Amino acid sequence: MQTYYKLYNCFNDEVIYTDTTNCPQCNLYVGDLVAVNSLLVSCWYVTVTNTPIFPLTPVVFNGEYPCVPCVTKCYTITGIGNVTYIDHFGNIKYDTTPTRICSSSYPDAVGVDIIITIGLPCVIPPNGKIYECQDVCYELINCVTREIIQSNSQELAFSYSLGEIVTLAEFPGCWEITIARLCISPIPVTVLTTFTDCTDCIPVINYKLESCDPADSFILFTSEDLSAYLNKIVTLDEYEGCFYVSIYIGDVPSPVIVTVSIAYDTCQECAATRYAVIDCAGIAPTVYTTTDLSAYLTSIIKIKFCADTCYYVEETDINTSDELVIVDTVYLSCEICLTNTVCFCSTITNNSTATAVFSFEDCDNVIKSITLAAGATSVKFCVLRWIYPLDWDLPEIYTDNGPCVDNGCPSDVPFKSIRPGYNSPACSTEYYERIACSYSQVLYKDVISQRYGIAPCCPEDDLYRLDIKFQLLELQAILNPDYVCRPFQDCCSHDTGCGCGCNTHNTHSCQQTINCGCGCNS
Repeated sequence: MQTYYKLYNCFNDEVIYTDTTNCPQCNLYVGDLVAVNSLLVSCWYVTVTNTPIFPLTPVVFNGEYPCVPCVTKCYTITGIGNVTYIDHFGNIKYDTTPTRICSSSYPDAVGVDIIITIGLPCVIPPNGKIYECQDVCYELINCVTREIIQSNSQELAFSYSLGEIVTLAEFPGCWEITIARLCISPIPVTVLTTFTDCTDCIPVINYKLESCDPADSFILFTSEDLSAYLNKIVTLDEYEGCFYVSIYIGDVPSPVIVTVSIAYDTCQECAATRYAVIDCAGIAPTVYTTTDLSAYLTSIIKIKFCADTCYYVEETDINTSDELVIVDTVYLSCEICLTNTVCFCSTITNNSTATAVFSFEDCDNVIKSITLAAGATSVKFCVLRWIYPLDWDLPEIYTDNGPCVDNGCPSDVPFKSIRPGYNSPACSTEYYERIACSYSQVLYKDVISQRYGIAPCCPEDDLYRLDIKFQLLELQAILNPDYVCRPFQDCCSHDTGCGCGCNTHNTHSCQQTINCGCGCNS
């Protein structure tokens, strides 16, 4: 009767098959570790098998050669099947997979999806008699947050061998498994589910948009990336109303495509009607507010703290600021608002690149015209209002030099300088008064803003710009044009015949009695 044999070499985990014909002595060494002369590796475990794999190998034993027992290693075997191995004492053992075993030879596992992973050498635990696999410390890395925890739960060995991603009973998220080099404060864990990779494990994150209106149960779901608006209130281009954005885990029911228009912090802020208060002349910056100006949508207004500017009101979606607006006076049109009831003395500047014709209404309501070259400024006129060309789209630049007297501009008062001029700069009265008054007005509005919390409509840059001009003006004021700086006179010259510290009245005394310097007259 033909008998087949399976030989295990524990040194390089090689397996060979033979039979009675090729190995007549095999029946004498079944279950033993014996030397073989005919093979490069000397010592082999001999077992009997019913499922040989061809070709068969001739084997000649050397029973006198001593064999050192092989190192018993830990093997982790996954898949569904059966495994045959040789334990540390040379006994043939059988087990089912998945399993972890201590074997002196490479195990013989047969089944479906079998994967064998070689681990550390097995050890005999304290007070034990059987070799066991050493505990391995595993490092688990969160797929999303990259948080790291360590565990010595040995059930992780199977998922580690398969390169799987796991979910745990004790921690949320998906976790990769590696071997820890140093185990610090390991935590016991329990594997719940396994996945092939992080992408397969991490649930699909979608977004839910719930209407802010408590009387409206309208809800939208989308797979669009709204992570930037999470827990915010948004308005959408495709749908009316305000929506609260939150995460929705799982498949999206009836997903829609949405485009966020504006984001807010609260539903109240989103629901509030916003208004743009726009300068009729296009000079002052637009004011954005949630102050209820619905009654002024068809009117022209002037507002507190900006009484020289006429505004019209529009609804807007712009959410750049929210300033308090206090209406001062109301007009029917920008033209009426811009028309003064009292003539004022003014110049106008052509800030275009071409010659232009400007008109004005004088004190007698007569329309007159002037022609200005590009960049030129007119002389002073007494006007009720300036009239720009119909197609004018540049800022309207004119001055207000105060009310007219008898339909004429007051004559300029000659500048009378008080030398050396500590309180009055060496410049024209008109320039000094214009800078000082403008700076005072802007400074007053800034004080009102900080004291009462009423935001001015004037740009903050005006304060900085006028502050610089005013300080430069004050620096000019301290110059005395009559001050003469004479050359420095060295009181310690060699001509005096005395050393440093001389007294010019007494050549025999070296006591300094004058302070020589720029402009010093000794």
